[in-house]
Amino acid sequence: MNEMIKKGVIAGVLATTITGTGICLYGMNRDTSDIRKTTIVNQENKVRIDYKQIILDELIEQKQIIIASNKMRIPFVQTEKHWWGDKSQEIEFSAIGRFVVDLDKLNSQDIMVDETSKTITIYMTKPTKMVELLEDETKFGETKKGLLVWGDIEYTLEEVEQIKYEVKCDALVEMDKLMEQAKECAKNSIESIIKIVIKDDYQVNVRWVE
Repeated sequence: MNEMIKKGVIAGVLATTITGTGICLYGMNRDTSDIRKTTIVNQENKVRIDYKQIILDELIEQKQIIIASNKMRIPFVQTEKHWWGDKSQEIEFSAIGRFVVDLDKLNSQDIMVDETSKTITIYMTKPTKMVELLEDETKFGETKKGLLVWGDIEYTLEEVEQIKYEVKCDALVEMDKLMEQAKECAKNSIESIIKIVIKDDYQVNVRWVE
């Protein structure tokens, strides 16, 4: 198998075999006469949602590989301050952190094959970080209050969304500590796939492009 064929085979295998996270979105009927309406009420009878039919857009194919993931716990204290005293509540979010390699732009020009040293070098963008909050695992502690303070801390929908945004941002920063391990996982995954197709004993090197 000559060098050009090898490069084409490797690019093709990585682009087609590792299609891990295609987004399944496609068009649906947008006729509003067919919309279902359901009212959802929480336990405190405070939030009412008028639920309508979900409208899905067209399918988008993505070529990505999740090369590493880890679960994390994110505890913090939310404080509500008043001139007569403060309230505080401990909250713990759970989340899944994922490192993803995007293969959409990978082509044969990013792959170097050295037949003399039996080396394959692949130039790829470094893994990107993703965080998914596991909201059903969120833990809320008891509200701690001063002597002149009563009631629990109440959150508006905007405050909840802001808290979740800040938690995800902090988690993404924390994941930087695992980036080098994630790169090694990506190298091992890509090497194992290439060796299935290229039967010769090649050393596989992955060079990360920032």
